[in-house]
Amino acid sequence: MFIIIQYSRGNTLFYLRNKNKEPINSRVVPISGDNYKVLLLESIEKLLAQSNYHSDSLRFILLEMNEIENLQVNAVCEVSRYLKFNLDTSVVVTNSIETFDYDKYLNV
Repeated sequence: MFIIIQYSRGNTLFYLRNKNKEPINSRVVPISGDNYKVLLLESIEKLLAQSNYHSDSLRFILLEMNEIENLQVNAVCEVSRYLKFNLDTSVVVTNSIETFDYDKYLNV
């Protein structure tokens, strides 16, 4: 299973998918720019818990954050490192979830 996280215009979109890329759960969460990393982690944990999963079930997180100027983070890699450390899973950063090669990461 993996999570797609897409930051767009003040909202963070979460898509929880299984290994066949089929949707399990999704949601849109308005997360404040203050404490963004902590609130992002809490939102991931809530999404997993509501779907009866734990973070150890995650194969990877796909992170698309193209408009971060409203957030109090220095760079996308700061968010990526924070999630990787706290969830103990791979975090892949992309510019576009539409053109991302999911099979490359799912077939490993």
